[in-house]
Amino acid sequence: MFNMRMAEMDRCCFSTYGVYIEHPLDWRIFLDPKKGFNRQTGFIRIEDYVPKKGAQVSMSVNWARADSDSDSFPETYYQNLQSQYGRQLKKAPHKIESMEIIHQNGQKAAYIVSGYWGAQKLFHKGDEQIKALQLAFYDDGSSRAVVGTVMGHIAAVEEQEPYLKELLLTLKCI
Repeated sequence: MFNMRMAEMDRCCFSTYGVYIEHPLDWRIFLDPKKGFNRQTGFIRIEDYVPKKGAQVSMSVNWARADSDSDSFPETYYQNLQSQYGRQLKKAPHKIESMEIIHQNGQKAAYIVSGYWGAQKLFHKGDEQIKALQLAFYDDGSSRAVVGTVMGHIAAVEEQEPYLKELLLTLKCI
């Protein structure tokens, strides 16, 4: 687990194709060559990788061209997430703990806290409880949906939740 006080001081940013987010300086950045990575669509993962232990917390950022608008996108995203959880996690207990519409950089965004039990290859090989924080918005200027997700072991995410939310709230299109 990383030292939150040190991470707050040692922050840097990742910015590409007009998508910007801050992250702890010592977290590793991963690009997936199998997924698109250009102005229209992209995916990055930034995590607190610890040798021999793996990641305890991972942050991802996705962006994609979409036909939407910034006013209706947060509610539509939330409904789609509920449906997706229902389909993909039928056998695994899951729960959307909260969803709120917030104002992020002058536009509406959905901030969603959820959790589920399941095998999460990123963190562990067996079933365990995962907690996720998400920020999703539509950027009218670039016509893209942008989603930032922080997920990890429930204890790690809950211990650092205010700081992790603060990181997610740095997500923006510039």
